[in-house]
Formats: sequence, C-alpha cells, structure tokens
Amino acid sequence: MSTGVSGIIYANKTDVNYEVELSFYFEKIANEERIGSKLGGNVSKEVYNNYSDMGKDYSFIFELLDTPLDNFAEELSGPNMYNIGVTSLLDRMRKVQSLFEKILSYKQVTKIMLDINYLAGLNEKILRLNVLDFAEEVSNLYESNTVFPPVVRLIVEL
Repeated sequence: MSTGVSGIIYANKTDVNYEVELSFYFEKIANEERIGSKLGGNVSKEVYNNYSDMGKDYSFIFELLDTPLDNFAEELSGPNMYNIGVTSLLDRMRKVQSLFEKILSYKQVTKIMLDINYLAGLNEKILRLNVLDFAEEVSNLYESNTVFPPVVRLIVEL
C-alpha cells in the first residue's frame, strides 16, 4: 500500500492574494528541503475528497511527496530509494519539521493539520504537538507502531 501524507494550513487570513503568496513560500521552502509537494487544486482527488467536508476556514490543502515526480511519500518512512543524502527516519522528519517551522512562522499562519497515511481511510489517533518536537515525536510514532506507517492526524503549532 502506498503512503500518503497530506494536510491543511490554517491562517487567520484567507484571501486569494495571501494564499498565492503563502503557496509560493511553501514551494520555495519545500524545494530547499528537497520535499515534493502539491498544493490547492493540484492535490490528488483522494486528498481533496478527504478534506471536502472541512469547510473553508483554512488557506489551502497540501500533499507532501518523495520528489516532485512522485504521487506518494514512501521515502518518508521507507528505504532511502532516491539516495538524496538523508538516510534515517529522524533526519527525514527533521526536513519536514524545518518546512513546518518556516510555514508556521509565516505571517498569520496559526497551525498545520497533517494526516499520515490518509489512504488507509481512518485516523487512528489525533495528536497535538509543538513544531519543535515534530521530528522526534513522529519518529517515535513510527517506531512504536505495529502498523507501519502509522495512521495518524497531527495538529502542529508553534
């Protein structure tokens, strides 16, 4: 089964100009961290449908991917297939943490909701955590979970 990693960025401001600027910023930081992504209307139909009943009090939906060429995120939890220089799970989660730290520091962003393994259908756990604890906490989730990768929804804040 393929691993999906998707979520929603929440901000106090949701006009189109703000969303466009935030999306360019997100892409810039994701590229710097070498994380593939899809944003807004470019996310897969499954991801879009997963959040269709969430209302519109957020800025945009996103997907995190192994590379800009992929549709899934096996690299976040699996073997280092692409040899991109980041070998441990903790190091890969640190890249995602760095992305989220910068996004949460962007003007008026309040939180990020992140779903790991959304294609599994249900979220077994909902956890709230500080972005500075993200890499360690998510790595621990993977290591302590008998189902690999875990099925979890995270609320990430500063």
